[in-house]
Amino acid sequence: MKNIFVHSITTVNVGDDLFMQMLFKRYPDITMVLYAPSIYKLMFKSFSNVKVVSDNDKFVKRIIRLSKFLHLPQTMLIYGFLTIKYKIDLFLVVGGSLFMEGNSNMPSILRRIHNFKCLFPRMKVSIIGSNFGPCSTVNFFNSVRKSLHYADDVCFRDRASYEAFAELSNVRWGNDIVMHSGIDKDRAIIKKKNVCINIRSVERWASLRPYKEKYLHTIKSLVSDFQAKGYSISLLSFCEKYGDHEISDELYEQIENKNSIEKLYYKGELNKIINKIAESEYMIATRFHAIILCLIYNVKVLPVSYSIKTENMLKSLNIWDDIFDFGTFCNTPIEVLRSKYLANIQIDESKNVQFDWLDNYLEVKPV
Repeated sequence: MKNIFVHSITTVNVGDDLFMQMLFKRYPDITMVLYAPSIYKLMFKSFSNVKVVSDNDKFVKRIIRLSKFLHLPQTMLIYGFLTIKYKIDLFLVVGGSLFMEGNSNMPSILRRIHNFKCLFPRMKVSIIGSNFGPCSTVNFFNSVRKSLHYADDVCFRDRASYEAFAELSNVRWGNDIVMHSGIDKDRAIIKKKNVCINIRSVERWASLRPYKEKYLHTIKSLVSDFQAKGYSISLLSFCEKYGDHEISDELYEQIENKNSIEKLYYKGELNKIINKIAESEYMIATRFHAIILCLIYNVKVLPVSYSIKTENMLKSLNIWDDIFDFGTFCNTPIEVLRSKYLANIQIDESKNVQFDWLDNYLEVKPV
C-alpha cells in the first residue's frame, strides 16, 4: 500500500476540513500523514489510517530546535523528515482557494511543491479540489503554472480555472470535492421550519469592507422577514480564525427578537453543521461550501458571492444568472430577494471526477 502526505488548509474551517474527512473516509486502508495543529488529532481520531503530526509532538519540537540552530526552513525540514519517516509515495495538495494572488500562504505552497519534486524526484504530486485566481499579474500566473508543471495530476473545481492552464496535459476539472458521493447525501432527512444564516467577515477584503453595514442590515431584514413567518433561525459560522464568529456576533446583537435564534459556531464538529443545513428549508449563504451543501441537500439558498471563485463554480454548474454578487445583494430590496432563492438544482454527477486519478494511482476500490 502507498502512503500519502496530505497538505491542506488547517484553520478549522468547514470546507477544508470536509475535504479531508471525505479523503480519509474514501481510502481507509491508505496511510495519510497530516501536519496540522493538535486540534486535528481530536477531529480525526476516528480514522485509524490518519497520522496527525503537530508542533506539540516531541520529535517535531526537536526538529524545530534543529532548524533554528542550523537556520533552515522549519516547515520544509519537518515535511522532509515526515516523508522519510513514513516512506511517503505521494504529496497530495487538497484545498480550495490555494492559488489566489495575495494569499499569504501562496509562496510557501508553491515552494513546497517545487522542493518536494526536487528532493524526492520519484514522489508523485497531485493537486485536487482547488481553484485559480483572482490573478492580476503575469508573474503570479507564471509562478503557479511552473508549480502545476511539477504535478502528475491537477484537478481544478471549476471550468475557468482549468481553461487558464488548459495547455498543460496534466490539468483537468470537475465538481467540487464536497459534491461527491462520500458525503452521504442520500440519507433520509426530515425538514424543519428553519432558516440557516451563514455570513463571513469582510475585514480582510478591501473591496467588501465598505458594504459591511449594508450587508448586516440586509441580512437582519431577511431574518425579521422569516421570523414573522414563524421560522426559527440558526446562525452558522464556518471559521473563527477568519473572523466569521465575530461578525456573526455583531449580527446577533443587531437582531431584536432573539427568542427563536440559535448560534452554531464551527469548532471542529462537522456533522453538527451538515445536519443543521440538511434539515433546514432555507439558507442565506456567503461561504462557498455553505452554498454547495445547500445544493446537495436541496435547501432553498440565496447565495451571496464575495469572490470570483463562487461565481466560477456556479457558472460551471450553469446556475449563475440569478446569483447576487456582494454589492448587488446589499442594494437589492427585500421583496426582490424573496423571489431569488435557488431550489431543486440538479448536479451533473458525471463531473464528480476529483478522485479519479487517485483511485487509479492507489489501485484500490474506494469506499
